[in-house]
Amino acid sequence: IPSQEIIDSICGKEFDSDIKPPVTPGIDLTLSLLGAQLEDFAAQFSDVAGEKLERARELSREGKTDEAYRQILQMRNDKTWHLLANTIRGRVLRFNASLILNAEKNISEAKELRDQAAALDPTGDDVSLRAVIRYFEEGSDAALQELATPTNINAFNLKIGFLTELGRADDALAVIERLP
Repeated sequence: IPSQEIIDSICGKEFDSDIKPPVTPGIDLTLSLLGAQLEDFAAQFSDVAGEKLERARELSREGKTDEAYRQILQMRNDKTWHLLANTIRGRVLRFNASLILNAEKNISEAKELRDQAAALDPTGDDVSLRAVIRYFEEGSDAALQELATPTNINAFNLKIGFLTELGRADDALAVIERLP
C-alpha cells in the first residue's frame, strides 16, 4: 500500500522502541515493599509449617504414627506446599521417608523421598534416615557405619539401639557415658 496513512489506520502506528514507558513515581519503592512483605510472610508461613512438623514428630514418638503420617500427607498435598522454604520441605520429606520405612518397609519410596529432600535442602541432616535405610537393606552393622559420630539426638538414640540389638550392651553404655 503506497500510503503510510492508510497503513497506520489499518494496522496502527509503528511502535518506536526508542520511546521509554512513562515512569510512575514510587513504583520501585512499592515493588520493593511488596517483595519484603512477601518474604516476611513466607518466613512466618514456614515457621508455622515447622511447628506442624514437630507436632507430627511428637505424635510419632507417642506411637500415633497413623496420625503423624496423615498430617505429613496433608502438609504435602496442601496447595501452599510450594510456598514453604526448601529447608522445611526437605525436613518434611525426610520425616515422611522415615514413616514410610517404619510402617511399610518401602525402601525404594524412602530413598526417592530422601533424594527429593536432598535436592531441596542439600545441607539438611539426613544421617538418621540414611542409617535406617541401611538398617533395612543391610542390617544393624551397616547402619552403625552411618552413625559413627551422631549429629543429633535421633542419631544418638539410633546408635544406642543398634548396638543393643547387636548384643553390644557394653558399647552402648560407653556411648551413653560419652554424651556429645
